Amino acid sequence: MSVANSQNLKAPQTAPKHRLGDEWLVGLASGTLSEGEAMFARTCLSFVPEAANDLALAQTLGGAALERAPKAALNAGARASLLAALDGAEMEPAAPSPAPDPATRKERQQGGVMPAVLQDYAGGDIDRMKWSYLGPGMKKVRLWQNDKGQTLWMLRAQPGVKIPEHTHEGTELTLVLKGSFHDAFGHYGPGDVEETDDSHTHDLVIDEGGECICLALTDRPLKFKGWIARAMQPFIGL
Repeated sequence: MSVANSQNLKAPQTAPKHRLGDEWLVGLASGTLSEGEAMFARTCLSFVPEAANDLALAQTLGGAALERAPKAALNAGARASLLAALDGAEMEPAAPSPAPDPATRKERQQGGVMPAVLQDYAGGDIDRMKWSYLGPGMKKVRLWQNDKGQTLWMLRAQPGVKIPEHTHEGTELTLVLKGSFHDAFGHYGPGDVEETDDSHTHDLVIDEGGECICLALTDRPLKFKGWIARAMQPFIGL
């Protein structure tokens, strides 16, 4: 799946510059994403109101359109594929997402760092997370992991921290919830998504001015270049 760069579009200053591709909407509507992928995508959409509207449209169009649309077409453009698939299809509205448990809603912090959908999933905002040590100036918390090693986790890093150089086995998606960071591939602020894979080697630097909190989805453990980071890896669980 891809990340779309909307940097050249006319949009409010708060709109993300780097967004998930439309195929994520198809994945959410068709139920083909893993639990971690679905939560990552929904959290991303919370930063992009128009994308949330597109998701509602995809869910309304439902399963019949998705089954009839060719796989290659879905990858090329989610909205166009869904609309093209409507010709002659009998449509039934997709089942609505289950409402959060009332007890969970009580834990939601208005104006918190984590969007409401992520707070409902995790049981509260950042102050309720069980953060563990990741490295100097860094903490992490694991939210979900499947039997294939795909992991949904959060990073909390202090200004000026440099995350050691690493590459990946599979894909790593990083969504900024608060603050910002930069690497050789760009600059990322709230709502922005960076996608990297085993063809990318990078080190992230947290910008000055405040801590950076991110939601990350990784297919496999990170592959650090330095021997110190590699030696620490079994203890930090990434």
